[in-house]
Amino acid sequence: MATAIDTLYRPLAGWVQNRRIRIKIGLVPVLCLWVLVAGGVAAWVLLVKDPYGGEPIIQASLPVIAPPSASPTPAHEADEAAAPVAAGEDGSAAPAGEHSQVKIITPGGASGQGQVRIIDVPNAPGSRVLRAAPEPRLVEKSRHGLLPRIAPDGTKPSAFYARPFDPAASNRSSAAPRIAVLFGGLGLSANLTSEAIAKLPAEVTLAFAPYGSALQAQVNKARSDGHEVMLHMPMEPFDFPANDPGPQTLLSTLTVDQNVDRLHWAMTRFSGFTGLANYMGAKFVTSEEGLKTLFTELKRRGLSFADDGSAARSRTREIARQTGIAFTRGALTIDAVPTQQRIDEALAALESEAEQKGFAMGVASALPISIERVARWAKAIERKGFVLVPVSVLTSATK
Repeated sequence: MATAIDTLYRPLAGWVQNRRIRIKIGLVPVLCLWVLVAGGVAAWVLLVKDPYGGEPIIQASLPVIAPPSASPTPAHEADEAAAPVAAGEDGSAAPAGEHSQVKIITPGGASGQGQVRIIDVPNAPGSRVLRAAPEPRLVEKSRHGLLPRIAPDGTKPSAFYARPFDPAASNRSSAAPRIAVLFGGLGLSANLTSEAIAKLPAEVTLAFAPYGSALQAQVNKARSDGHEVMLHMPMEPFDFPANDPGPQTLLSTLTVDQNVDRLHWAMTRFSGFTGLANYMGAKFVTSEEGLKTLFTELKRRGLSFADDGSAARSRTREIARQTGIAFTRGALTIDAVPTQQRIDEALAALESEAEQKGFAMGVASALPISIERVARWAKAIERKGFVLVPVSVLTSATK
């Protein structure tokens, strides 16, 4: 009786005990089979030279297509044809090329061979393709790094790296007032730089300071999104050194060689810029010797200069005429007072300036409020009868 009761109240114990016996017996052939399979796979890997591990592959051959028999266009002629033509301060400019090369690969037929064709196709309306940087023909080695230079065929960085502009692509007539906006201080904050690149229209030009990390990557991102880029060069303010723009600042008290060396250092921080814009520099832009040193070197290297217009005593226009450098000057600082109301008022004043002269350039800093208000304003600019253009459209060889 006790055995029956024990069995009744311990049914699971007996099931587990019997199950263990069956499992042990059933696993023997399974384990043997597993060992055989694993051994076979190992032998295949060791003995068969198959880098694809047995994956299905397809082999196809493509013939080399000879270039057309017609004489190719010389490299320098192709560059000049595709590059935008710098405009005068009246805003005039010649149309830039609007075609891209596309490679088309046609799958092979019965023969198993395919064909490769390269054709020119029109870009989508409003498309503006910027060339990759650095272009080997437009750089030279220095002790600081790669310096921009004029190519042997005469191509200038100011034209090669500029954002193409075609007046015919705009819905407005060629006589419509043109407005350029230059945002400075990019590269100092990764978050603000990313925000400016993403939110501002591609026609807005971005000036990067020669500081910070991963500058070339940020510049490449800006240019891949269509933004023309300039170098924001630190220059001496009146209250220097109490107010210090940063390392390698151009100073009116330095020798020509010292300033040129500092300029070269800044120019090697990244590639792909059309020219320089002043970062601070209210005192330096009044120095005839300092400006002549700067502009002579910029002209020698095929670069332009944009004065932000903040210094009333600036002599940049006068020295630009003497040296013949491509130059433009800002009409006003959009975010001198960084509030929504004052920025909106400054943008309205910029429109008035453009209506009177036919062109105008405004300057702003990479502040969240500035980015937000300019991006909002730019959406309605064409409906008001204006054309938003990159800074290079307003620069010209000053007479």
